[in-house]
Amino acid sequence: MANGSGAVKPSTVGECAKCHKPINSDHQYTWCAACGEPLSLDVVSKLSNSYTQASALPVVRGARARGTASPVVRWAIAGLVAGVTLGLLTRPSVPLIGQLPIETVLTRGANLSGMDLLLKSTAEQSFNQVLVVAIIGAVAGTLVGAYLGHQKQMLAAATAELPMSSAAAAPGATIDATRGQAEELPMAFCIACGTKLPDVAAFCPKCEARRAA
Repeated sequence: MANGSGAVKPSTVGECAKCHKPINSDHQYTWCAACGEPLSLDVVSKLSNSYTQASALPVVRGARARGTASPVVRWAIAGLVAGVTLGLLTRPSVPLIGQLPIETVLTRGANLSGMDLLLKSTAEQSFNQVLVVAIIGAVAGTLVGAYLGHQKQMLAAATAELPMSSAAAAPGATIDATRGQAEELPMAFCIACGTKLPDVAAFCPKCEARRAA
């Protein structure tokens, strides 16, 4: 929308998912300036700042390439596997028998018969323990994956927004300054023999010719 002076007024393209602050089209960052929450890919794609969109492009490509295999999912699966393993290793033992076979635990004693039915309660207890520890592991893995993913996005956004280092422009500035000094202070030579003259010399030290004005 243009105002009376012909300038285009920024429009609202979305809001922060965390604090719900409106995000205008001239927003300069890929995160919310109020709470630091990374903006959604849909909001970033609507920003008018081409540099902001370019800095978010690797994040967009990475999210599309990963699909469902996000860090949260990978850490949740890892936590689930670790929980199942820990639960099986620490399952209750039966006196004189020890721990029940894994197959018996996973079937809650459904494969027991005869006198072995006395062990069904232990099998059910072992299965419940494995289930609880597996759930705890999956939840812990999900939290770790979400935290690491958030930190990675924040780091990528902050790195993309860093200003250009002054050291990158220093070589060109040094060259320009040196060139300017060379133009202001031309080299002095003797007009008779071509010998380089000291800055304060009035005569040539070789041929003793008078220095030109």
